[in-house]
Amino acid sequence: MRAIRNLVIILLLVAAVVAGAWWYLRGRNIAPSSGPRATASPPVTGQGPTAEEVARCDEIAAKDNIQECQKVGYYVWNTVQSGKAHKANDPAACAAVDNVDDRDNCYEWYATTGIDEAPCGSISTDEGKQRCRSAVLSWGSDFSACTTAPTAEDRAFCEQQVLINNRVSDPAFCDRYDAGVKVTCLERFWMVQAATKTDYQACRKIADVAVAQRCLASLPVDTDSDGLSDYAEQASYRTDPKMADTDSDGLSDYDELRVYRTDPRKPDTDSDGYTDGVEVQGGFNPRGSGRLQR
Repeated sequence: MRAIRNLVIILLLVAAVVAGAWWYLRGRNIAPSSGPRATASPPVTGQGPTAEEVARCDEIAAKDNIQECQKVGYYVWNTVQSGKAHKANDPAACAAVDNVDDRDNCYEWYATTGIDEAPCGSISTDEGKQRCRSAVLSWGSDFSACTTAPTAEDRAFCEQQVLINNRVSDPAFCDRYDAGVKVTCLERFWMVQAATKTDYQACRKIADVAVAQRCLASLPVDTDSDGLSDYAEQASYRTDPKMADTDSDGLSDYDELRVYRTDPRKPDTDSDGYTDGVEVQGGFNPRGSGRLQR
């Protein structure tokens, strides 16, 4: 009898679970199915294409796609074509992009990502082809290759971008080239360092005086020539933009902030009775006890 009673209890529990599941599915309007269900298309939100965008579809080269274009408008349709061309992993796919500017950009994208000049030849204008080839060179790692750029402006851009794109942070990068290219490489290197870090001292490391002056002229005004811009001295450091050594301790404001990490407004940073300049000259730590360690 106990076995029968246990069986009855189990059957009642199973029935309760099934009933509960049925009420749950009914409440959510979900019908059990033995196969995949067809889902409705997501609702279209926002406004449709303008009359101008629809009318422009009549001008596309791929006439078979006019109706498809009219559904979304020319600009959306062309963007989709550009996306397909990028995903195709084949520069020839760029030919399907209707807008000439987007098509040229597509060819340049393939050229620069593959560091291959060949797609540049398909660009519609000579100027665009030259720009594309310069861009390809700039994404490579060979600084000397920039000498083949078509114009002096393109060459300068290429040389600068090679250093930036390869994240060159050591001037020793230029040692691999012969004397002529090395000089140019070092000039570009210090100009990039000066521009990216607003570092006046980098400009002063350029051997050619005229180039160094152009480098300095491209940076914000530095009245006292201490390597810190007037704006930075006034807004950030609270130092005197007309005095290279604001606290007259024998160290320039630049050296105090960038080299020794001392206070440019306090002659004796560690208050030990010796000025920062005297301590540095004697080989002692101007920020505390012990010998100087940079």
